[in-house]
Amino acid sequence: MKKLLRVTILIITSCLFLFSCGKSNDDNKGADFSMLGLTSAVINGKQYDIKKDVMPDISTARNITITGMQKSRNKATLEYVILNNPEEVGSVMLYSRYSDTYISSVKSEDKENAITTYTITVKRAGYEAEMTYIFHFKTL
Repeated sequence: MKKLLRVTILIITSCLFLFSCGKSNDDNKGADFSMLGLTSAVINGKQYDIKKDVMPDISTARNITITGMQKSRNKATLEYVILNNPEEVGSVMLYSRYSDTYISSVKSEDKENAITTYTITVKRAGYEAEMTYIFHFKTL
C-alpha cells in the first residue's frame, strides 16, 4: 500500500512538472489574421474570394500569379503580378466584413517599364495582425 502511494505521488509530481515546464504553443502562434475579416479582393473588376483568411483565390485567373510571400509573428506580405492588356487600367480593392478594419492603398507608377504598383495595408484596431499586399500591374 505504501509503495502504491509513493508511485502515485511520484507520477502526479512528474506530470505536474512536465506540464508546468512545457512551453505554450500560444506564445509562438503569432497574430490571428482571420480577425482582419477579409472577404474578397476585386482585381481589374473581377471578384476573388479570400481563402485561408488572407489569400485571394486566384486559381481561375490566367493573368495573375503570386510572386512572393513573407510572414513574421504579427505581419505578413503577399506579392502578386497581374498582366494587363494595353486597354486595361489596373485596379484592386480589398473588402472586410468588419467596419473597423483599416485598409489603405498607395499607388506608384514606373512608366518606363509600364508597371503600376498598389501597396495595400490592412490592420484592425486592437489586434496585432497586419497584412500587406503588393500588386504589380504590368501592361503588355
